[in-house]
Amino acid sequence: MLAMSWLRSRRAATIRSRLNVILETRMIDIDERIGIPESAICLFAHPDDPDFICGGTLARWADGGCRITYVLMTDGRAGVQGLGDTPISDADLVAMRQREQREAAAIIGAHDVVFFDHRDGELIHTLELRRQLVREIRRARPQAAILFDPQRRVMPGYVQHPDHWTSGEAALAALFPLSGNRRTFVELADEGLTPHQVQDIYLVSAMSPNLRIDITDVIERKLRAMSCHRSQVGDPETLGDRMRGMSRQAAGASGMEYAEQFHFLRFGARDLALDALV
Repeated sequence: MLAMSWLRSRRAATIRSRLNVILETRMIDIDERIGIPESAICLFAHPDDPDFICGGTLARWADGGCRITYVLMTDGRAGVQGLGDTPISDADLVAMRQREQREAAAIIGAHDVVFFDHRDGELIHTLELRRQLVREIRRARPQAAILFDPQRRVMPGYVQHPDHWTSGEAALAALFPLSGNRRTFVELADEGLTPHQVQDIYLVSAMSPNLRIDITDVIERKLRAMSCHRSQVGDPETLGDRMRGMSRQAAGASGMEYAEQFHFLRFGARDLALDALV
């Protein structure tokens, strides 16, 4: 039994090692060739998602002149990890999380923060949610969008929050085909909002990341933004150590100290290296 257990452990370690090699081989460190978008929209589930997941990339983009809009689909009322047993009403927690998000967005350099009011933990992909997202996409008219990979629901030792993959699923539907199609949500034209097609998509927590962005110069700023989410952060120092470790792991063998990973796609381009960047 011990021998069989050891053999299974060795096989699992070998598979993980080979998978890491494959992923590393497919990773492309080419964000300079893609360039910094002129404008970007973050379509996420919760207040704090943009700063925790891709705050370094957003800070870099903001420094490069990118106009960034945050769209948060839920009200954040279920997140109290940093408050312990402190009593707080739903209304007060929602207001607190909005204040925290605005403070963090200012540190990152985002220009606009939009809050929907769907209940935290209960996000459902509906036609109305699509309409709300299309409205904000047509209003902001971004070149790039960042969202959760809706395919990624289970990771090693971690189950993805349902709000995350639901937000990604709804966001992808809004981005294509809806936001760019003049025959969908025609009533938005009454608000002066005409169709707009986003060019570049960045999926976070992706099943198959193919792009790594260097955040070494801005990681401390990312950590400052994360620390604004006091309702979510127990010990900022411990969180900082953990995020540095995760960012080092994301950097892999690239020579970067800290990085964030994405699956990048450009509409109309079949291959990242050959089509999107030549």
